[in-house]
Amino acid sequence: MKYLEQVLDGKEDWAKAAVAEGDRELSYKDLCVCSGRLALLLRQNGVSPNDHVLIMLEKSLEAVVGIFGVLKSGAAYVPVDYAIPPARLDCIVSSCRPQFVITDSGGLDRLSGILPAAGVLLVGRYDEDYACYSFGYGGKRIPNGRLPGRSDKDTAYVIYTSGSTGRPKGVMISHKSAAAFIRTATDLVGYSQDTRFLNVSPLYFDASLVDLFCTLKAGGTVFLMKKFVWPNELLNVLDQERITDTLMVSSVLKLLVSRFSNLRRYSLDSLRTIWYGAEPCPTEVIRELKRLLPQLRFIHGYGPTETTHSATLYIFDRVPPGAGGFLPIGKPLPGVQVWALDEDGRQVKPGEIGELYIGGVQVMKGYCGDPARTREVLVEIPARPGEKVYRTGDYVTVDEDGNYVFVGRKDDAVKVGGHLVYLSEVEQALLAHGNIMDAIVLADEDGLFNARLQAFVVCREGRQPTAEDLVSWLRQKLPAYMLPDRLVFLSGAEIPKNASGKADRRALAARYRRTAGLE
Repeated sequence: MKYLEQVLDGKEDWAKAAVAEGDRELSYKDLCVCSGRLALLLRQNGVSPNDHVLIMLEKSLEAVVGIFGVLKSGAAYVPVDYAIPPARLDCIVSSCRPQFVITDSGGLDRLSGILPAAGVLLVGRYDEDYACYSFGYGGKRIPNGRLPGRSDKDTAYVIYTSGSTGRPKGVMISHKSAAAFIRTATDLVGYSQDTRFLNVSPLYFDASLVDLFCTLKAGGTVFLMKKFVWPNELLNVLDQERITDTLMVSSVLKLLVSRFSNLRRYSLDSLRTIWYGAEPCPTEVIRELKRLLPQLRFIHGYGPTETTHSATLYIFDRVPPGAGGFLPIGKPLPGVQVWALDEDGRQVKPGEIGELYIGGVQVMKGYCGDPARTREVLVEIPARPGEKVYRTGDYVTVDEDGNYVFVGRKDDAVKVGGHLVYLSEVEQALLAHGNIMDAIVLADEDGLFNARLQAFVVCREGRQPTAEDLVSWLRQKLPAYMLPDRLVFLSGAEIPKNASGKADRRALAARYRRTAGLE
């Protein structure tokens, strides 16, 4: 498999359901036919390798067809949240400069004025009677457009993550990188034609590489789950659809063993593997899940989006007795090299802490439209002169079995609901409000829902907005998962300072926890 769309090739049963959404489904044949028709339309309108096609659709069969249609056209797909705030969408469009946008009539209204140079493909609802989609399109038509020569180094997709400068980062992953990960993960985990995979994460999240591509390469079926509120909604789908495999962020696993869940009521004997990651998950949560579902095997994946999903895996079917804290992130996948280096670039010894660097086939091409930021993280190290490796900013140790163990992050990034969030980006959004003089955002662990964001703001004298007004302002700037859980209004004098005169974040956090009764 050289290109991502080739995961659909060579299937024994073309009538089998490839993707299901509620009471709707697409067979492998229909997925190939519909995505091929979209690819032809894109090529006829001049789309070429490494061009970008923005996909702004709700999670749906139509969105999956959009992904494979773009890949078949030779272009790179750029998935975004259907409810993305206008300011963030504008940043992404300015960065990736899409040649086309695939959306529906609702998305078109919000794109007005943002896409002066891009064509638009309007996607209608899949019609089972005709097995096709209805497209409307704009842009310059090229009647006999042909696809130029392709390379596995071409960009397959661009996924945008939170950026420390206040602008989202567009991670460009090549077909070669993605295909290497998909082949390896499919073989290591053992996905097959019997796999019934529940997709929980959004399609604009890099988890879709496992959910969609690994499952379809093996000939299994992917079940798309809309956003859920309570864990019992998720458990009901696992039960009713006889799901065999799924991937969940750690905060969801915490919910499954929380007081909000009633896991014992459901028949989950078909569930055999849970892949988790994106954030540390307490060992006690895994131990409780294993107690309730003894047949489960777990896969702990670690890897920034910049390294094509997971760069290391820890696969286990039993929790070591006495293990506490967090379980290891495992060992590197074939084709991936990792190093834990000290400040002088030397490999640390077992038990010592070092910063994690990742090299090999899965490393990204770079950040879309941002060569300066790319140079900051794709660096050379003494062990690999002349080769670019990714500097993660994460700190790890190595245990006695050679497994890497995550310790913490170098910068101010935290995980909220599986999403990487830079606290500085939230601060910059607050400071953009005309009445805010200062803003400090801290993350607090509550033990169930993972990181909760606490925003401390200093307002202009006599011009303090209400909390409701400030949240409403932030909704125009940030995705919902980046909104602070709590706003605290302070005067400038109430923010503690350290010896150098800078805000003492640690002291502020400690004082807040005491006054809030959290200690």
